[in-house]
Amino acid sequence: MSLLLGNRSYIGTIRAFKALFYNKLAIVTYRRICCAVFLLQLLTPTLYAQSSTVTVSVTAVDAKNPTITVTYDGKSRSLELAKDIVVEIDGKKSEYRSLIPGDDAEVTYDKAKAVLTKIVVQREPLIPAENLPEGWDEIDQRLVFLMVRLANVEASLDAIEDVIGAKDRLANSKLRDSKRADRANEDMDRNAGGPLKWSQFYGTTAEKFFYHPIDRNSSYHTVTVLNQQGYQADNKVGGGVPSSQGLPVHQRPPQFDYIYRSNERAKTRAVAEAAELRGKLEQLAARRQRLEAEQAGLWVEIAFRAIAHYDLDKKPLYRFEPLLLASDTDSRNRIQAVGNASAFMCLALSIMSDAERNQASTFVRIKPSIAQARKLLFDSFLNLALDITDKESTLGKFAALAKRLDDVAANLSDSYLVAMEGDAAKDDQRKELFRMQLQQSLLSYAQIVLAMDEMASSLQFEYAYKPDTTKPIQLVGLRKTMEMPSKSTGSYHSGVMSGSLSEINQKGANVNPSLTSDFLQLVWQVSQSNDSQIFYSTRSSTDQQFQVPKQIARGLNGVISSDGSELYFFDPRANCIMKITRRENAEEFGTPIPADGLCLRAYPTAMSKDGLSMYVDLHPPEIAPNESHAHVIRRFSLNSPWMKPQPIRLLSSADVYSWRLIGVSPIVGSESELSGMLVLKKSNKSEEETIPVILSGSNDNDVFSIWKKIAVTDESGNKSTAIRVFNPRINRNSKELVFQSRNETGVQLWINRNFED
Repeated sequence: MSLLLGNRSYIGTIRAFKALFYNKLAIVTYRRICCAVFLLQLLTPTLYAQSSTVTVSVTAVDAKNPTITVTYDGKSRSLELAKDIVVEIDGKKSEYRSLIPGDDAEVTYDKAKAVLTKIVVQREPLIPAENLPEGWDEIDQRLVFLMVRLANVEASLDAIEDVIGAKDRLANSKLRDSKRADRANEDMDRNAGGPLKWSQFYGTTAEKFFYHPIDRNSSYHTVTVLNQQGYQADNKVGGGVPSSQGLPVHQRPPQFDYIYRSNERAKTRAVAEAAELRGKLEQLAARRQRLEAEQAGLWVEIAFRAIAHYDLDKKPLYRFEPLLLASDTDSRNRIQAVGNASAFMCLALSIMSDAERNQASTFVRIKPSIAQARKLLFDSFLNLALDITDKESTLGKFAALAKRLDDVAANLSDSYLVAMEGDAAKDDQRKELFRMQLQQSLLSYAQIVLAMDEMASSLQFEYAYKPDTTKPIQLVGLRKTMEMPSKSTGSYHSGVMSGSLSEINQKGANVNPSLTSDFLQLVWQVSQSNDSQIFYSTRSSTDQQFQVPKQIARGLNGVISSDGSELYFFDPRANCIMKITRRENAEEFGTPIPADGLCLRAYPTAMSKDGLSMYVDLHPPEIAPNESHAHVIRRFSLNSPWMKPQPIRLLSSADVYSWRLIGVSPIVGSESELSGMLVLKKSNKSEEETIPVILSGSNDNDVFSIWKKIAVTDESGNKSTAIRVFNPRINRNSKELVFQSRNETGVQLWINRNFED
């Protein structure tokens, strides 16, 4: 019995273990079934479908692994993506990395492969409908779009700052964040830290340009600018966007929430992109520099877009000369005053247009341009015997605003240059401080332009302006303002069209001429066997011969600055461009030293008149063998280091198989033309052809088109002989062409006087 009971106890124990095992198995199976049910609910409307499509919400995007995290019916899952996944965003093909957390997506899931095969996203319109509070002017879609871009750029910059994790940089970053937070608490104190973040910049833009009386006959901007009401006078009740002149304050400007959501969605993607570059400090620094340039460009567009929607350039006041309705002296003087004020406004508006196309060039030139234009304006008022000292008069207020614009234009130029110098010197504190000054100067410039428009409109009515639609105003641009009349020096040799500069040509090949802007100082290269030397010579006037040349240094492709104070050449032994300076032209050139930032295989060909651009021919390994040689290297001031070379782009005709541009040089007396040598082939099998050409520049001085071929004929004898021209250097003021050419004695320098193209 005991044995039987023992056996029964044993059997019972076995059965108990089996039941427990099957219960655990049931639990695991149940869990698996639940997971399968979720996936079926999520992705499979029928048990027999191979794929299914449902709508989910994207919560995260993994930029490294092809996965996204979604929520459906309150539950979250990470889903893998097919290698050939199709992504459509707003009806256009895209990639999964462009998805933004918060996107509502229609996804297609392949059950057999357990991957997503298609994602379709249709985002909300750019600006959702929103009722604007009383007192707000309409903020157009373009400005909000630019703000969205700015918010996204700053999200990327913040992510990069977090990744560049050196302790000192991290401390500086936290210090900047602390300062920015303090500015936010103090209602955007303009005197601290670095540039305003996008949210504060948007608030400031809204307050300056939209949250104020919108009656175009008001003088809101004039009162704000001339009274110099600082942020201390702003109405801060409620802690929202500050507003000058005691206007009520709103917590957030229109569309703020929309831009904020876009910024939040961009953060996840920005962090993932920055994480991919972790440890690659040079790439991170380069990306940050590009983003900061884009950020500054957006400041320009936003500040100027805030007034562009008024279409000031379309007003008759700024399109046509005033019509003279009376012949008395006072009437003529007043009408002339309106015309001069309108011309000054045209310049201010054209600068805004130029800045959107080419910021670097515009910011460098805006300071002298506005200063010169203001001087001409004030001189004209003086000649017309008009009193501009009365600050209560409309004309006096316009003059005061013009002076204020002059100051702000100077701040724009200086802050831009100093910020770039700080960036080149890796001085972040200096860079951030002056980027803040640049940001604020842009807003000030835009508001002063609006204030001047208020006063010009008042002058229009006070002086009974009527437009003369037969006489359009010629808009004065930066180049027109900067262009100064020049005088040719000396007389020309009569009867001689071309001739060799026999007084200075040396034994060997005389090549690569470079001249100062007055064409009185000449630098060139003389090559013999395996040795190349840089020579220098001068003349007292254009009707005199060059003096006995001096040997300056051993090297290739010497170029001299327009004023003769700097000389550059390539030293093949150091594989660098070398620099020699002197204070006065009468001094001897000193000892060559490597030029900052120019240790690369680049042969100088010329310098711009302002000394801020050097034209060079790059050679392998700097470029591929079949690429165009001609590049330009720029610096932001005469004391700044040189930046990276940029290619000179050429609009070539479709029938040209390939081309290379070499030996480029600016043409003296023209701000938008270059001379150079075009090396082209008509087909893959044809021989190369080298042609001297004049290139015509576009508005932004970035892309050039072939204008005409340079042809020179020697008529000094009884017959005319075509001369082969190489490396042409043209001076339109003195009508001279200096170039190199080959004759029976070898390669020599030549000069053509009375040159006409």
